[in-house]
Amino acid sequence: MSPELTQAVLLCRNLPTPAGIAMRIIALAQDPDAELGTAAELIAMDPALSARILRLANSPLFANRRRIDNLQQAINKLGLHPTLQIALGFSLLSNLRGDASLHSAHERIWRRSLIAAVAARALGEALNLQQPDALLLAGLLQDIGGLFLMQSQPELYQSLSTQATGDNQRLLALENTHFGTDHAAIGAELARQWNLPAYLVDAIAGSETPPTPATDTFLRCVHASGSLADIWLDGPGAQPAQQRLAAACGLDQEALTEVFARVAQLLPDAASVFETVLPTPEHVAALLQQAREIHELRQLRQSQLAEEALQQRSEALERQAMELSTMASRDSLTGTINRGHFDKILLTAFDHAIQRQQPLSVAFIDLDDFKKINDRHGHLIGDDVLKSVAQHLESRVRTIDTVARFGGEEFVIIFPDTALDSAKATIDRVLHSLSAQPVAEIDGQMLHVTFSAGIACHQPLQPFNSARSLLDAADRALYQSKDRGRNRVVVHVQEHIPVPQA
Repeated sequence: MSPELTQAVLLCRNLPTPAGIAMRIIALAQDPDAELGTAAELIAMDPALSARILRLANSPLFANRRRIDNLQQAINKLGLHPTLQIALGFSLLSNLRGDASLHSAHERIWRRSLIAAVAARALGEALNLQQPDALLLAGLLQDIGGLFLMQSQPELYQSLSTQATGDNQRLLALENTHFGTDHAAIGAELARQWNLPAYLVDAIAGSETPPTPATDTFLRCVHASGSLADIWLDGPGAQPAQQRLAAACGLDQEALTEVFARVAQLLPDAASVFETVLPTPEHVAALLQQAREIHELRQLRQSQLAEEALQQRSEALERQAMELSTMASRDSLTGTINRGHFDKILLTAFDHAIQRQQPLSVAFIDLDDFKKINDRHGHLIGDDVLKSVAQHLESRVRTIDTVARFGGEEFVIIFPDTALDSAKATIDRVLHSLSAQPVAEIDGQMLHVTFSAGIACHQPLQPFNSARSLLDAADRALYQSKDRGRNRVVVHVQEHIPVPQA
C-alpha cells in the first residue's frame, strides 16, 4: 500500500473512525471478564443497534422457539461475546454505509457484504464449522476496504467499478493499478487501526486471496462467501466466481445448490435487520428450483416410484443442467464465449499446440474510441455496437476458432493450428470489412467503428512458456497498435530458438 493511501486510511475525514459506543464495544469485546449486564446497558444506549440485535435474535439465523423480547434475553440466546462482535459489526457498517443510493458501486458493495455474511454462515453449516457468529461477522466486514474507497474517492472508485463490469477479479486488478493495493488489504489495515480481533483482520486480509491446501476452513468459508455473493449479484455469467467458489469450499454441485437454498432462506431476515431489500434474482431462483427438483428426485428414488417417471425427471434435470452450463459459458450481452470459459479454452488449446507441435495464434482486439460512443449516444447504443461487432467477428472466422468477450469493449480470438501471418491476414480482413460496414443507425446516420488489435503466436521454434505469457504478448501488441494511432493490427515478434544440430 502506498504511503499516501495508508495516510488516507488513517486520516480520511469522509470515513468516521469508531467512536462513542463502537469504541466501547471494541474494548468490552476484548475484556475476558465482561458481564452480560454491562453489555446490555451499553448496547441499549443505541436504540437502532438494540433493535437490530433483537431482530437478529428472532430471525432464522439464530432459530429460537421462544420469542426474544429484550436485550438480556437476546444476549443469553446469542452469547455474550458473539453479541458484542455482531454489535460491533453492525455499528461499524452503519458508519460506513452512508447514502448508498448516490453510487451504484456503493450499493453493490453493501449488498455484497450482506449476502456474503449469510453465505459465510451457510457455508460454515455445510462444512460443519461451529463458528456461526464469527463467520457472519467476517463475511459482513470483508468489503469494508471497498466502502472506504467509495467514501474517500467516490468518483474514481465508481469509475473503476463500472470498468470492472461486475468482475471482482478485474476490480482487484484495477485497484492495484490505481492505488498500489486492493480493498482487502485496505480493509485489513482499517481493522488493525480499529483494534479489531485478530481473526477478523486475517479474514478481511485473506478474503480475496485464493486458498491453498494449508488454508483453514474458516478462511475458506470467508473467501468462498464473496464468490457466492458475486454469483448471486452477477448471474450465470460469473463463471470465474463459480470456479473460485468450488475451489475454495470443496463442495460438490449438489451441496453448493443446497447452500444457495439456505442463503435464500436466511437472506430476507438478514436484509430486514439492516432495513433493506435483497430480492432473489432469476438465475438464483432457477438454482433453487433445481434444488427443489433434486429433492423431489430423491423422494422418487426413496419411494421407489415407477422407473419410467424417474428416468423422465432425470433426463429433464440433465437437460436443464446442460442449458445452465451453456448459459454459464456465454457472455450475456454478445453471446460470445465469456471471460471465464475463455481461460479454460485457451489453456486447452495451448496444451494441444505443445503436444501436437502446432502453432497457436491469439488476437487481442479493442474497439477504438468506444467510450465516446457511450458518452455521445448512451449505453444502449453502445450495447448494440458490441453485439454487432461480436456477430461480425464470429461470422469472419472459422468454426474451430474461438471469439470471446474479454471485458468491456475488448474481444479475444483464439486461432488453433494457425501461423502468425495467417492470423494477421484474417484480422486485417476483419478490420477492413468491419470499418466499411455500419454497426448502428442513429437518427438516419450510419455509425462505423474500427478497432486496434495485437497478435501473438506460439510456434515450435518460437514458443511461449505458458498460455498467460502468450496472451500477455498479444495484449502488449494491442497497446503498441493504440500507440501507433489505432485502427491497425500489430504483431508481437517472438525470439527465434534455433534447432540444435545433431
